[in-house]
Amino acid sequence: MRILLVNHYSQPVGGAEHMVTVLQRQLELAGHDVRLLAGRVGRGAPAGPDWFPSCRPESRWRYVYLMANPIAAWRLWRIVRTWRPQIVHLHNTALASPLVYAALRGQTVVMTAHDHTVFDPASLPRLPTLTPHAEAMAGYFNRRPNLRRLAEAARFWLLRAGYRRVSAVVACSRFYGEALQESRLFRHVEVLPNGLELGPVPAELAAAAPPNLLFAGRIDAPKGLQILLAAWPLVLINHPETRLRVAGTGPHLAVCRVLAAELGIEHRVIFTGQLSGPALAAAYEAASAVVVPSVYPDNLPTVAIEAMAASRPVIASNIGGLAELVQPGQTGYLVPPADPVALAASITRVLAQPATARAMGRAGRQWAEAKFSASAYAVATLALYQRLLSATATNKPPRRPLIRLIGRTTEPKRCPLSREVSPTQPPTR
Repeated sequence: MRILLVNHYSQPVGGAEHMVTVLQRQLELAGHDVRLLAGRVGRGAPAGPDWFPSCRPESRWRYVYLMANPIAAWRLWRIVRTWRPQIVHLHNTALASPLVYAALRGQTVVMTAHDHTVFDPASLPRLPTLTPHAEAMAGYFNRRPNLRRLAEAARFWLLRAGYRRVSAVVACSRFYGEALQESRLFRHVEVLPNGLELGPVPAELAAAAPPNLLFAGRIDAPKGLQILLAAWPLVLINHPETRLRVAGTGPHLAVCRVLAAELGIEHRVIFTGQLSGPALAAAYEAASAVVVPSVYPDNLPTVAIEAMAASRPVIASNIGGLAELVQPGQTGYLVPPADPVALAASITRVLAQPATARAMGRAGRQWAEAKFSASAYAVATLALYQRLLSATATNKPPRRPLIRLIGRTTEPKRCPLSREVSPTQPPTR
């Protein structure tokens, strides 16, 4: 089977990029012909033979790429017309712009919804950044609310038109699956958790090892590192030797460094920068537990799965897909989001009971093997591909223009696979 994967980053920016890499490797091991079209950030950044220009989330060019990236659309169109993939699997494509859907006419398209920008009309960034150019561009839009609303409405209108060409959308968690169903934007919604290449079972943390907790991920407001730093003085009351290792980078890195200094905990907080590969695996193995203090409802944070795969307990916010990942009292603890006191209490509890923490780590590893293996993820994804191809061969819908500028928009033909989601009713005039 010829399968084309599309993502707006080729570099390991976050969990979505890691999942694309895992899926590509698993599909190739299964004997399929897989091709990746991905965005490249900067001229010197690594990229495969198929790439289009992209940018970092804090870049001033982000607003341009969100609205229109004609190079991405053209290169996708060229691959589709020359290579003729049987499946086009879209992942994060926000920075490829809605124009990419114009190249997908007549294709069997699967989309994985990694984050809220798939169905949130207010997808232009609202959180402040620390990059001067990005702040200037954000200020330009914030000073002109009517222009901002117009840009958001135009982009979402184009996305709604493009989503008519998506055969099925994949949600990584039940939480996002329900949100996608309620949005009524897609004909078929499938819930399929991500998978990881788990590797060998790591060694348990020695009882005499110094207490060391790990935060791994992008450092911005939604990830909640500021909440973890606020909780750290409370942790140090009972465990003064405990260290917090922060593995990641992002627009709020400088703010978090200043906050650690203001709280007087800079000697107990180590900012390591972004880690990957063996360095990240070593950080997991050295940790007594992994903290995921998100204040925004993430879909299915990869860091929580990686922590369980490393046999480490997870202390996470009870929000979004995290509530489906962590089994309270068995693989870790769930705490209310944005609550430093409750977070500090759960961390203290883990540090005070090392034997229980090790048992949670073992249970987490078993849970990860049962639910989040890369092989099971690839098998389920291939099964979805086959069902969609079979349905397309037996009942192929008629071709429709991406955007109908004159006359009423006809109701989209319902996919024969869809039992959960009703098609969106057309507006009346």
